[in-house]
Amino acid sequence: MKNRLIVLGISVLFLTAFSSCEKEETSTSCNVQCENSVQCNGVTQSGSSCQNNTLNCCGYCYLHTSQN
Repeated sequence: MKNRLIVLGISVLFLTAFSSCEKEETSTSCNVQCENSVQCNGVTQSGSSCQNNTLNCCGYCYLHTSQN
């Protein structure tokens, strides 16, 4: 009985983690990664284009996600 409860608990945890991954992939959040890297769309403090590459689907590197 104890083993069945442990297996059931692990199954519930796995299903919960899997469903949250699905939600993240379909969201428009900047935490979603794309397959191909692109040049960041951000603008630096000096006013020039950012030269960083990013896998972020929103098109901004970690330094410029706030410019989204």
